[in-house]
Amino acid sequence: MHVSGVHGSGSVRSVRATADPLWVRVLLIGSALTVTVVLILVPLVYVFVQAFSAGVGEWWSQLTADPDTRHSIFLTFSVVPAAVLANTVFGIAAAWTLTRFQFRGRLLLLTLLDLPFAVSPVVAGLCILLIYGAQGWLGPLLKSAGIQVVFAWPGLVLATTFVTLPFVARELIPLMESLGADEELAAVSLGAGPWQLFWRVTLPNIRWGLLFGVIQCHARAIGEFGAVKVVSGGISGQTDTMPLRVEKLFQEYNNPGSFAVASVLTLSGKTTLLRIIAGLESADSGRVLFDDRDVTDLAARERGVGFVFQHYALFRHMTVAENIAFGLRVRKAPAFEVTSRVQELLHLVRLEGLGQRLPAELSGGQRQRVALARALAVRPQMLLLDEPFGALDARVRQELRGWLRRLHQEMHVTTVFVTHDQEEAFEMADQVVVMNQGRIEQTGSPQEVFDHPATSFVMDFLGNVNVFHGRVTAGRLEAGPLNMEYSGYTRDEPRNATAYVRPHELELDRQPGQGLLQATVLQLTPAGSLVRIRLLAEGYGVELNVDMVRERAEQLQLCCGERVSVRPKTARIFMPEPEYVI
Repeated sequence: MHVSGVHGSGSVRSVRATADPLWVRVLLIGSALTVTVVLILVPLVYVFVQAFSAGVGEWWSQLTADPDTRHSIFLTFSVVPAAVLANTVFGIAAAWTLTRFQFRGRLLLLTLLDLPFAVSPVVAGLCILLIYGAQGWLGPLLKSAGIQVVFAWPGLVLATTFVTLPFVARELIPLMESLGADEELAAVSLGAGPWQLFWRVTLPNIRWGLLFGVIQCHARAIGEFGAVKVVSGGISGQTDTMPLRVEKLFQEYNNPGSFAVASVLTLSGKTTLLRIIAGLESADSGRVLFDDRDVTDLAARERGVGFVFQHYALFRHMTVAENIAFGLRVRKAPAFEVTSRVQELLHLVRLEGLGQRLPAELSGGQRQRVALARALAVRPQMLLLDEPFGALDARVRQELRGWLRRLHQEMHVTTVFVTHDQEEAFEMADQVVVMNQGRIEQTGSPQEVFDHPATSFVMDFLGNVNVFHGRVTAGRLEAGPLNMEYSGYTRDEPRNATAYVRPHELELDRQPGQGLLQATVLQLTPAGSLVRIRLLAEGYGVELNVDMVRERAEQLQLCCGERVSVRPKTARIFMPEPEYVI
């Protein structure tokens, strides 16, 4: 059984402090921590798993090989600190002013402080463009002084600072209101100067709130897209920040590159599912059944589950043999049984003679086998594998996949294997479960899921696809210049629809024809028995990817810059109502 990746999100209602008892401060800190973990850390797991799906080496190559990507990383990590520093200073000053002084205009200042939350980032970027651009209010003056704001670093800092302005102040204001001014007044009465007052009294009291505000400000700044896109001009290698670079790489069908950059920007619910099955976490609703046995209320040690963690989680101070024996020893198994089982498993995972080594003395593949042997030692009814090959390079992953598949066939233990690698899932799984944001999108055999995707998410998730947006009317799909018969919807009322076509399902021809898409050949890349062809459909404004067998490509004798006709041999069309396949 296989469970694909999940990316999810959640929220926790924050509590405003109204007094300064210890339990209020603990509740405030706990709420802030929970929000930070749930809203920032958890969704990022999905990105990291995708980014490292081909190994650390490939991830590093995607980040460093392309000069435009390198520049986007450098630019982001110069813009973000400047914006965060500015907002930290402003946030402390604003919070101090609003909580320690009463003055006319205080409510107006509070309202203006929230303005970035109410204004769209795109509108904010447009305002900066109208003020500082070449034709803006200050544009000519800045140009005469040799200063460029828009389409340059200062504009990116301005846009990022604006959209992140409230975070630090809004974190500190309720905290400082709850603390009151008594301690600060006492410090002043004892002779403390302004700097001593802030450093010795105020900062220690607000340090956690300040930290959370800075973290939120940093997370928002590093991922800012809308305002930055307007003022940057989108110049590759010059003004593209990392979020803009992720978008460009994705549009270029460079998924490994886009996820590698996204991983630097930014973890996922699929691990939560495994932890619930194992009894390491509790589900908010529903029951956990092993066959017909309800194990929802059973403790983890009573469920008979073996868990192989993504990063092994081996006990670094124990030898290989001691790691494998751990589960048996805590269950107080007889010594002769422990010794026999350890030797049996060392042989099974092909690590004979390495029982006295420490985990640090093993390779990544060997550590993974130790983790698997440790999970199998207690003879579990179910084996849970959480991205077990995520930290390994491509060659070792391939070897371990074949080995684990053979091992599974020998042992006949039910296994739940979580991965974001579609090739890995299809090679190892008997049943595939595709999940999206905590919900099951489709269940079936690998072949069934690939040939008959139930939703557009499944279709897009299972590999590279060409996407055509259009409308269906009276049995025909029109998507730009693409015109196809479609028997799934015969009404005269037009409806929006999206057609997905895999690269091998597009056919090329030199002769134009009605209902065919005209495109220009941009690139021809031999790939073993296939030729991968990248096309630009000018009339539709998209790039297309075509996989063609080498014999057909040689027959057509295609050249870069040549115009060809594109015809989909089959398409999967999805609408708001049930999907149809032609």
